[in-house]
Amino acid sequence: MVRWFAPSGSGWSPRLFELYFTRFRSGVGFRQQEQRAVLDALEPRLAPGQRVLELGSGTGHYTLALHERGARVHARDASPAMVDYLVRRVAREAPAGIDAGFGRFPDDLRVRGTFDGVLTVGMVNYVQDLPAAFTALAALLVPGGWLVFNVPRADRSGRRYARLELLTRRRAHLRAPGEVEHAVTAAGLRLAHGPVDAGITSVYRCEAPLRHRPSTDRRNLRV
Repeated sequence: MVRWFAPSGSGWSPRLFELYFTRFRSGVGFRQQEQRAVLDALEPRLAPGQRVLELGSGTGHYTLALHERGARVHARDASPAMVDYLVRRVAREAPAGIDAGFGRFPDDLRVRGTFDGVLTVGMVNYVQDLPAAFTALAALLVPGGWLVFNVPRADRSGRRYARLELLTRRRAHLRAPGEVEHAVTAAGLRLAHGPVDAGITSVYRCEAPLRHRPSTDRRNLRV
């Protein structure tokens, strides 16, 4: 079972979120460190024309980065406010090539088929059952597809972040590298990159095998 503590994204203001990461020194520094790690993980596998699903797209920082690199992006977020912000941003900055809309992982994504790649930054933080989550994510990939994600670090910086999340009544789960690798492997994926230090989180890339796998019934997973 996958359990979310704030599945609707309640409490996030898109404008304040974007303001923090673009105007405040701490936010700018955090985003730069995270972005380097995420783009480094994407670079060997992301290619023009790939069909990519982004889960937890937020205000669209990585949505636009994927689009600029030639991907056909399907961006999904569980916060109506974030979706509205992103739809407006896409209309201004990238009117073609991005499908932005509401979607709740794992059972209401409102997408069809499988994807060459999945990117999720800041979403796995709130997953309680990590193996179940990676099993659902693996089912979204074509054979040989890739998954790039981050998780909060199980160290002092991660604990500080988790305490801040509790103030907004969200629970972030800190993950040691061994726990992540076990969950990835249990889902039939191969860990190909990471963990890479991204500040309060670590970034990973894993890959699906080049053979077809049985599909997973995501209806049994709860949010």
